[in-house]
Amino acid sequence: MLYYFAFVDHGEAGTKQLTAKQLFLIELKPGITRKQFFERRNDITSKQVNLKHTLFSLLGERDGRLVLIMLIESRLKTDLLEIYNADFVSQLKTFFGDNAVYSTTVLDITAPLRILHNYLPMFNMKDGIIKTDWSKDNIFVEL
Repeated sequence: MLYYFAFVDHGEAGTKQLTAKQLFLIELKPGITRKQFFERRNDITSKQVNLKHTLFSLLGERDGRLVLIMLIESRLKTDLLEIYNADFVSQLKTFFGDNAVYSTTVLDITAPLRILHNYLPMFNMKDGIIKTDWSKDNIFVEL
């Protein structure tokens, strides 16, 4: 399956509108199933704040609990904690109860390295495309 989409870089190399990024690993309380989570997916993913501040999100598992993995971005680093607590945590509490979040780990993101197998923004890209001098041998394509 081949997907097409566009990526607008709002970071330092792009529009500079959303330059602060943190990766949040949000462990949900025991007992929340994937089925329950996906039944609330539209409610969880469609809020305006999610559209603006979530660069990507994934669902994983750790020690028998669901883990919501989110790369959240904002204009200022100091806003990220407020966005997380006021918007994301309050939303999870609404859907899954006051103790919905079991634990949270936050990592500062300092530079993009590799995106979708072939894109290394700091090394092989210029103006949104792979550089013409980048060897075709260094591009992964498997049909």
